[in-house]
Amino acid sequence: MAPQLVGQRCTHCDERISSDLDGRYCRTCGCPAHTECARDAAPAADACTACRTPAAVLRDREAQRQAVLARLPADRPPPRPSKAVAPWPGGACPRCRLVNPPAAQRCDCGYDFLTQTVEQSYLTRLASAGPDAGSRVAGYGCLLLTPFLLLSGVLSAVKAVGAGGDSAGALGYACGSILPGVGALCLAAYLLRPGPRGRG
Repeated sequence: MAPQLVGQRCTHCDERISSDLDGRYCRTCGCPAHTECARDAAPAADACTACRTPAAVLRDREAQRQAVLARLPADRPPPRPSKAVAPWPGGACPRCRLVNPPAAQRCDCGYDFLTQTVEQSYLTRLASAGPDAGSRVAGYGCLLLTPFLLLSGVLSAVKAVGAGGDSAGALGYACGSILPGVGALCLAAYLLRPGPRGRG
C-alpha cells in the first residue's frame, strides 16, 4: 500500500502536506505534492509531465528506490514501481465505469486500483461461501422435523376441540403445540441461509 499522504513533504515547496484535501500522489511518478504547487509549477525539461516534479527530485527518488532494492534479499521480489502503488483518487472504474470512493482498493468487477490489474472480485468470493457441513446437517434435520411438529400440533388442537373444551382454551393449546414446528422451521432457514459465514 502507498504510504500515508499526510505528513509527506511536497516535492515542490518541501513543506509537509497537512491534509488529504491539500495534496495528492502523482499518478505518473508517485511523488507527493500540494495540488496548488503542482498546478503552479513551471514546466521544465525532464520534469514529470503530470505534476511537474523537477528532474533532480525524480532522480533522487529513483536512487533511494534502487538503494532499497539493493538491500532486499535475492529471493524476495522487488516492490512495484511507485506509479503502480499511487493511491486511488476515487471515481469511475477504468474497466466497468462503476463509481468507487477514494478508500476503495478493488472494484466490484475485480479491478484492483493499487496494482491496476484485474483480480478476483471480493463479492464473488463472499457470495460463493455457503453453510458448512455441520450447519447443513442441523438445518436439514430441522426441516425434516418441522412437518412432524406441525402435524402433531394440529392433531393436538383437533383432539382438544373434540374433547369438548372451550374454544379459547383450544386455540391457546393449538398455538402452543404449533410453536415448536415454527421454531424448527425458522432455525432451519437460519442455518441454511446463503452468503458468507464470517470474514476471511
